[in-house]
Amino acid sequence: MADAPLAIATAPTATPAAAVTIRNLAPGDEKRWDAFVASCPDGTFFHLAGWRRVIETAFRHRTYYLMAECDGVVTGVLPLTLVKTRLF
Repeated sequence: MADAPLAIATAPTATPAAAVTIRNLAPGDEKRWDAFVASCPDGTFFHLAGWRRVIETAFRHRTYYLMAECDGVVTGVLPLTLVKTRLF
């Protein structure tokens, strides 16, 4: 019985990936941010853009809301809060 020829696998042709841009949430981005959160199964009201105002006003913590975009489409959000207290 003759050996079967080996198949040769080739790597798929690489396509250039779209660049992801990370930037601060800017005025006017809130609706797009909230639409992204609403589309995520694990998104909660704590992730919504309006929660930022609650944290800054009620608790006086500084916030950093970062948004990832790819070709103008929101692909990720990261709401961060800087908590500076004696306890933390």
